[in-house]
Amino acid sequence: MLFRSQFNEGSGQIIHDSSGNGLDGYLGNSSTTTTYDPAWSTNGSTVGAGGSGALYFPAGQFNNRAQVNDTALLTPSTALTLAIDFNADNFDQGVLISKHAGGNAGSYMLSIPATNGNFSFTVINATPTRVNVLWPIPVGDTGKYHQLVGRSEERRVGKECRSR
Repeated sequence: MLFRSQFNEGSGQIIHDSSGNGLDGYLGNSSTTTTYDPAWSTNGSTVGAGGSGALYFPAGQFNNRAQVNDTALLTPSTALTLAIDFNADNFDQGVLISKHAGGNAGSYMLSIPATNGNFSFTVINATPTRVNVLWPIPVGDTGKYHQLVGRSEERRVGKECRSR
C-alpha cells in the first residue's frame, strides 16, 4: 500500500498518510487555504476501512481537490490498485481519484463520467495504451456509501463496487 488516509484530521490543510510512506497530502491546490479546498466532515464511510472522517466536495463547485505530490512511488511498474469510499449526492461527480502523469503515459483514475451513468477505471501505461473499464452505477444508489476498487496487473484489468 502506497497511500492510506482515514481523513479523520477534522481541520487544517494536511491529509496524513498512515501507510508509512510519508505521502502526506493537502487540501486544495497548495498547502495553504485556497478556494479549491473541500470541507472536513465527520460523516465518514461505513464501507471498507470505515472510520468517521471524510472530505466533503460541494456539488456545483469544480476543481475542489485533495492531493499528494507526485513521486516515483506513485508510478507502479507491474500492478496497480486504486480504492476509494464515497457517498454521492448525485452521480455527476467526475474524477474521484487519479494520477495525471503530465501527458498520457503513466496516468490512471477512478471516475464517474458525467454523461454515461457508469463508473470508470482507466489506466494509460507507458506505451501509451489506454485501458478503460466501465460498469453501470446501481439504480437507486444515490446517498449510499460505495467502495470502488480498480485493479490492473500487467495485461489484466478488473473492477469491483460495494454499496451500503
